[in-house]
Amino acid sequence: MIDPDTTNPDEKVFLQLQQNGSDLESPMVIDFHFLCPTEVEADRVHDELVRRGFIVKLYKPDSHQRYRSSKLEPDGEWLIECMINMQPNTDNLYGAYSEIKEALQGFDVKSSGWATSGNNFSDRSAAH
Repeated sequence: MIDPDTTNPDEKVFLQLQQNGSDLESPMVIDFHFLCPTEVEADRVHDELVRRGFIVKLYKPDSHQRYRSSKLEPDGEWLIECMINMQPNTDNLYGAYSEIKEALQGFDVKSSGWATSGNNFSDRSAAH
């Protein structure tokens, strides 16, 4: 149970999802976003994450409306979306993020946050 007065920004996103009808006791897909400066580096990152069992999508610069409109994708950078189905809580979120960051050591990437559409089909997407 998340304290409704939490100051943790990730927990606030989970509360927003719950208020929009998502079940925080059931898994949902969490998308972790990373930016790479070049296609070559993005391809290398993609291959490493896939090799470790993650579901990964690449978006070339200015190719995906969702990210252009939310300014997650600065000009010229490749967006890497790494998806994990998990029960939404901070322990799982931070554990998954740590696992991904470990896989990305030595690559030229920077984190661009995370997002989810929750697990309620009428739910609106939440991003952090």
